[in-house]
Amino acid sequence: ALYATRLDASRAGDLAAILSLRGATGSAILAAVPFRSDAQETAHHYLPADPLSRFIALHGALEASSRWWQDGIPLRLAAITMVTSRGEPTAISAAIRAVDEEMQGRIPWYSGISASVRLILAAQLVKYGDTADAFLDEVERMRGLFREVGLRRDDVHEALAVLVLRRF
Repeated sequence: ALYATRLDASRAGDLAAILSLRGATGSAILAAVPFRSDAQETAHHYLPADPLSRFIALHGALEASSRWWQDGIPLRLAAITMVTSRGEPTAISAAIRAVDEEMQGRIPWYSGISASVRLILAAQLVKYGDTADAFLDEVERMRGLFREVGLRRDDVHEALAVLVLRRF
């Protein structure tokens, strides 16, 4: 019922199809979930003609602005996140780095959120037009709610949970 209010009229049939799959296999359910489709373009996602070339260009732009001690894996994950995003690779890289710096200014040094995780979070925020301040404010708000229901403290998992919840 919660998700029904978030779907537009064109997706109402998709919701009915999903709800009718109770007891079906997991793969049948996943096949019917509307957000799993890459068949359509949205404001945040388009289908590049050559995804590999797009990835290589994005990775190159991110790598050019990285420090010698930085881990390469988050660069690849951030580049993969942005393959279906509009914009020039250098502009996207600059936006990711700017959000990463904003987050670094607000996340305490003793936090469990490492620089690698922060870069991946920054890529997700840029992809969906979110801001570091809005995201981190929401993490703080949700942290209190997580404590109320007895969840243990874990900075990384709390941030990832908020990231996922903000997409619905």
